[in-house]
Parts: sequence; structure tokens; C-alpha cells
Amino acid sequence: MRSHSRPLDFVESYLSSCAIVRRVQLSTYRRLPRSTREERTVHHVASQLFRRRFNALLRNVGESEEIAFDSILWSGAGPARHEWHLPLVDFRSADLRRVRIASALLVGEYRTDRAALFASGRAYHLYLGVLLTREQWVEFMGRILLLNSRGKREVVDSRWVGHRLLGGFGALRWSANTARYRSFGPPRLVREWS
Repeated sequence: MRSHSRPLDFVESYLSSCAIVRRVQLSTYRRLPRSTREERTVHHVASQLFRRRFNALLRNVGESEEIAFDSILWSGAGPARHEWHLPLVDFRSADLRRVRIASALLVGEYRTDRAALFASGRAYHLYLGVLLTREQWVEFMGRILLLNSRGKREVVDSRWVGHRLLGGFGALRWSANTARYRSFGPPRLVREWS
């Protein structure tokens, strides 16, 4: 299997092997430091148009905006529509050894043979190739908080978990449009499980 150098490549590959997913969600957002609010515009996209829509958003993103992949996905349509979540983790730690240990633990616990870890510029992002119901996703978010040990620096960004629970879906940045991320660029592959 070829390596997926960007999160878009990994998610697109996973979705192509997961035929039930019909729609995905991307969002454009503006960071509001020290706030529980967020300025976010969501974009529901047919899974087969996912790359094209991301590239169109990237060409038109505002100067102070970034583009994120959101954990929420849908299968079916109309009354048969069902919500799923792709588990995402925003690690706070820059300690790659601790992040690798936590990632391997989650890959094993969620029994997935597909996952990818990316360097985000400030820390790391993990994508697990498994679909969770909304209830399972909420449990997952609680589970990743428990990766943080008392008396040690956080491994998982607990503020991110809180914001995402309030928002109702996980979200990880894919673009590098604002000054904060421009020098590093988009997230880069560190490790892939396949």
C-alpha cells in the first residue's frame, strides 16, 4: 500500500474502502483565542467529490481562515441517513515518543489496522480508520482524555477535546493559510498503520 503523505490522502483512501460513507464534512474556521465560541462554516460534501471540494475551498479561503476535516460522516440518505464519526486526536505534546506510545495504544484498543499520525507543526494529529456511532465517539473523546497522566504534561489537548465535544464533532486542520501555521505548512505524515 502506498504511503499517504497528507491527511487528505489517508482519509480519501479510507473512504474509498468504506463504501457506506456517502457524505463528509469539511469546515472553514477562524480561530478565536481564549473563547469557547468558534467561527466555523461547515461544508457537506459528497464523498466522491471530497478532494475537489477541499481544493476549491483552499483556493478561496480567507486570509485569517483555515480548513479542517471534521470527524462527522454520513451513510444513506433521507430517513435512512446515519451519522458516523472517524476518530481524530489532537495531541498537545511535542514529545514524539509519548505520542507514538499513545497512538499505538489507541490503534490496538480500537482494533483498526488503518491509522495515520501526522506532524501538525506544533504537535501531532492521529486519524483512526474505524467508524464510530455518535455515542461511541463521545466515549472515545473521554477515553483520549484519560491518556493524560496526573502530574505530567498533557499528551492529548484537553481544551481541544472540550471544544470538540461542545461542537459535536472532531476537527483537525488541513491547511496552512494563517501566519501561525504557514511556516510549517500542512500536516505531514510521521507514521502509518496499514
